[in-house]
Amino acid sequence: MLREGHLDHPRTRGSCLTMPPSGIFARLTNLHLGCIRLRGPSMLGEAVSSPRCPTLQKLTLSGTSGLGNLTIHSDSLLEMTLTRVHGLQQLNVTAPALKQLEVLSCFTKGRMILILPVANISAPQLESLMWWDDYDPKFTQLSKMENLQCLSTFPFTVYEETDYVRELQNRYCTRLLRRFELIHSLRFQLVNDLEDIITNQQYLMEDITRLPDITFMFLDITGNGHSFGPSSFHLLRMCTGLRKLSLTFCGTTRRPETLCPSGCVCDQPPSWKTKELALNCLREVEVCNLIGTEHEAALVERLFVWATVLQKMTVTFHCSVAESKAKEFCQMLQSFSRPEISMKGATFCLIYSYQSLPWTDLVGNSRCTAGPPRMLCKLVSCAGAGTWWSFCTSHLGINCTTCELQCVSYRIFPSEMLQDV
Repeated sequence: MLREGHLDHPRTRGSCLTMPPSGIFARLTNLHLGCIRLRGPSMLGEAVSSPRCPTLQKLTLSGTSGLGNLTIHSDSLLEMTLTRVHGLQQLNVTAPALKQLEVLSCFTKGRMILILPVANISAPQLESLMWWDDYDPKFTQLSKMENLQCLSTFPFTVYEETDYVRELQNRYCTRLLRRFELIHSLRFQLVNDLEDIITNQQYLMEDITRLPDITFMFLDITGNGHSFGPSSFHLLRMCTGLRKLSLTFCGTTRRPETLCPSGCVCDQPPSWKTKELALNCLREVEVCNLIGTEHEAALVERLFVWATVLQKMTVTFHCSVAESKAKEFCQMLQSFSRPEISMKGATFCLIYSYQSLPWTDLVGNSRCTAGPPRMLCKLVSCAGAGTWWSFCTSHLGINCTTCELQCVSYRIFPSEMLQDV
C-alpha cells in the first residue's frame, strides 16, 4: 500500500501531471509534489482531502503550476507547505488538526498585482505559521488560531528602495503583525540591501507600530555593512515582555567588515545609543554569525544595558573570523557584561548553500524527503571539543555552546561530507 508519494526529481521537473478523477489512497500519509505542471481541470484539492486521503498528514507543493484553485478539507492533515505554487488565486483550507502551515511566494509576483488572491484558512489547532505572501485581511481570512505559538513574516526592508515588490512585502508584513495579539515566538527579518551611502532614502521602520505580545524573538539582520541599531531598537522597545532573543547576522559574506561610507545616515537617530529601554524579562540572548564589526559591538553593548536581568549570552562567529579576533571580541563583550551573566563562546559558524547538494539522512542513510534546508551550519569549538553538522530550519533556532550543540530539528547531512563527521 502506498504510504509516501514524492515527485520532485531532475528527470521529472517540468513534467505534466493529471490528477486521477477517482480512487482512495487509504494509507498515504506524506505527499510531496515539486516542479511539475498540473494538467487539465485541477482536482488536487479533492484528491488530497479526507474522503480520498483519510490518513494524509503532510502535504508539500513546491514550484508547481497549473493550480489556480486549491480547496482542501482534511481531518488528518498536520503539516502543509506551499512554496511558489505559480498562478494560485484561491486557497481554501479546512483542517481541524493542522499544526504547521507555510505559504511562500504563491500569490506574490515580481510585478504589480492586478487581481487580489483570496485565501480562507480554518485551522484552530495551528501552532506554527509562516506566511511569506500577500496578506490583506479583506481577502485573506485566518480563523481563530488560539494555539498559535510561532509566526514568521515577510522580511522587512528598513530603507525605501525603488522596488514595488519590496514595498508590497513591507505592507503585507505589517498587516500580518497587527493580526495577532499574543504569540510565543516571532521570526522576523530586517533587510538593508542598499550597498551605497544612505542619504535621502525614507526610513520605513515607523510603519511598524505594534508587535504581538511575544516571549521569544528570532531576529535575522541583513545589514550589508550599515548600522542596524536604530531598527533593532525600534522593534525591541515593543517587546518589553521578551524572555529570549536569538539574533543572527545574515549576508555577512557580501561586505564582511566594510563600514558604511562617511555621511551615511544609517545610524540615525543616534538616540538609540542613549535612550532607556527596560527589557526586564530578557534572560537569554544568542548572537549568531558575528564578524566583529563596530555595528555589532554597539548593539550587543546596548543589549547588556537594556536586559537588566540577563543571565546567559551565547555568541557564534562566522567562519571567516580568526580565532584571535574572536577571542578579542569576546573579551570586549566581557567588559560590557556583569558578573551574574554567563558568557558562552566562542564558536564558529559556516553557512552553506543548499542548492544542488544531495541530502542524506544520517540515520538509515536514506534520501531525505523533508524538503530543502534553509541553511547548514558547521560549528567548531574553539577548544577543539569537536565538530558537529546540523540542519537549522528557517523558523527554529540553534543553541550553541563551546562543547555542545542542540538543534530541535532534523539531523540531516550532505552525503559527501559524512566522512568529515
